[in-house]
Amino acid sequence: MDDKEWNEIVAMLQQESTVNVQKKVPQADSVRRRTARKKARRRRKIRHCILAIVIIIVFGIMLCCKSCSSGDHSIIGTWDYDSATVYRFDKKGRGALVLPHESIDFKYQIEEGKLFIDFESEKATDAAYSYIVNDDNLTLEKIGTSNEVYVFNRID
Repeated sequence: MDDKEWNEIVAMLQQESTVNVQKKVPQADSVRRRTARKKARRRRKIRHCILAIVIIIVFGIMLCCKSCSSGDHSIIGTWDYDSATVYRFDKKGRGALVLPHESIDFKYQIEEGKLFIDFESEKATDAAYSYIVNDDNLTLEKIGTSNEVYVFNRID
């Protein structure tokens, strides 16, 4: 085989390999692109699902906190028992028993539907009540004793 034939064969092989490479490169490239697009779509779906789950969790926590705190704050205000006995409850867990000639401050806590009053003065006895708020009525039932029920009307 002479140089001329050899050069022709090499040229033909180069031409075929170039054509084959050109044919294979776009196919490989399109497969990679499709795979990349699928992965990108999958990542977007996962992100959207995670975002939806986070939103649902946050919304659920907000609802839970609102329902838990609304019961505590329903007692806030001024309540009259008999025009001589008035209870005041604020948002910070403090209050006062207002009598005709004096006012006795206290701290209060609400736990599991029970009201615990801790008077700052020794003149009044600390107490625990189960309580119900209906519209403008507050009903306190003393815990540990029988039939001590007090019904208050909302003033403020």
